[in-house]
Amino acid sequence: MSATLVIMAAGLASRYGGAKQIEKVGPGGEILMEYTIHDAQRAGFDRFVIILQPQMLEDFRTVCGERLEGKAHVDYAFQSFDALPDWFAVPEGRTKPYGTVPAVLSGKDVITGKFAVVNADDYYGPGAFTLMYEALEKLPETGRGCMVAYKLRNTVSDFGTVTRGVCRIDGGEMTQAEMDESLAAYGGTLQFTFDAAGGAKMIQGGGTLNGTYQYLDDGSVGVIFDYNGEELRYACIFTWTDEDELLMVAISDVEGADGIYFVQ
Repeated sequence: MSATLVIMAAGLASRYGGAKQIEKVGPGGEILMEYTIHDAQRAGFDRFVIILQPQMLEDFRTVCGERLEGKAHVDYAFQSFDALPDWFAVPEGRTKPYGTVPAVLSGKDVITGKFAVVNADDYYGPGAFTLMYEALEKLPETGRGCMVAYKLRNTVSDFGTVTRGVCRIDGGEMTQAEMDESLAAYGGTLQFTFDAAGGAKMIQGGGTLNGTYQYLDDGSVGVIFDYNGEELRYACIFTWTDEDELLMVAISDVEGADGIYFVQ
């Protein structure tokens, strides 16, 4: 089976103070990404798409690009706001790239078939790529996904705090209790209501925000809520289900960590 590994290397590493994705860590000047590609190749991945900022390409190729290109099938894609959906409005003056979903969208023209996504500046270990490749072999061509998880005690750091998502599984599936706990951690199920007069409400965890909405030219719904005197702006995409129910499928929050959230 042919499988692609998408490597996200477009982050600005502002907290680190430099381009840590091309920091040399190996005895021969290797960067972490070279270990990633080596381990992934051994597991069965045969194509690699590296997501970069355009201005990073020259430095990247100087450090290791030519060495990598001689050992693997490598394509480059550049993360830019041009890859974002038309309905998503980038705040004026923002230059920092968004997170995982927009990065993958930037590579849509060179990503083919089944693929996995990793960070350029993390070390995953050979076993992770073997597990992922074997899981991809079992998945249908479209419509399903999976992830490789680690024991929490093996991922926390002695040097500062980190954010980790916690999941529990039963028979290979996330349990309903875990999903309920995840919802509770974020205040419960998020509900939007709209009235015919242009009013909107967002209800979560017993709290309510009031605001207004309007239909935008691209077919999405623009929503503005008042939050303690500050404006919260969202764009929402809806579709009709087979049961003639209106379902929200995506929401953008211009101040969010990744900017775009897909709803299941």
